[in-house]
Amino acid sequence: MSFTVKVDGKDSRNVNLEKTSQTVSVKITRPFVSDFPSEAFSSTYNFS
Repeated sequence: MSFTVKVDGKDSRNVNLEKTSQTVSVKITRPFVSDFPSEAFSSTYNFS
């Protein structure tokens, strides 16, 4: 299985939080497969 992880728009899995009120956006995508809805292949999470 292959997948891509983007943290704050960059290809990275490590984030150094410099402020206690900082928000981090994580987007996870995987290759598209026909006959499945596009929503099944991408998720975005916001952590604050």
